[in-house]
Amino acid sequence: MDKFMQILTIVPLVSMMASDYRCRKVSAYQMLLFILSTICFAVTSLGLKYCLINVASNLIIMMIMFVFVTLYFKVRTGSCASVLGSLGLGDVLFFIALVPLYSMIEYLWLLIVVSLFSLSFWIIGG
Repeated sequence: MDKFMQILTIVPLVSMMASDYRCRKVSAYQMLLFILSTICFAVTSLGLKYCLINVASNLIIMMIMFVFVTLYFKVRTGSCASVLGSLGLGDVLFFIALVPLYSMIEYLWLLIVVSLFSLSFWIIGG
């Protein structure tokens, strides 16, 4: 059952990646399917209790990060509007979709690695 749930989660992810690469757009249907598949995978593999603990702790982390990034943009530009212009809704939903899959420490590591990868790509790519 675990392998089936993994494949069920990977299929919409690959579809989203292809769509994002081709036209920088992901449909709401693809995102909804990915979110539902990650929830199903998390509940079946971790159990509802641990899934809810992961959701609560990781959403708190995301809110704290958003507050600090907003404060940074406020100090730097004098406006909070640039935060909302810099983050796409799809990016935020993607990271929210990953929330039930990881413990708090794993989720922090995921965010760090993804941030370092993105920063490296930005530095190299210009």
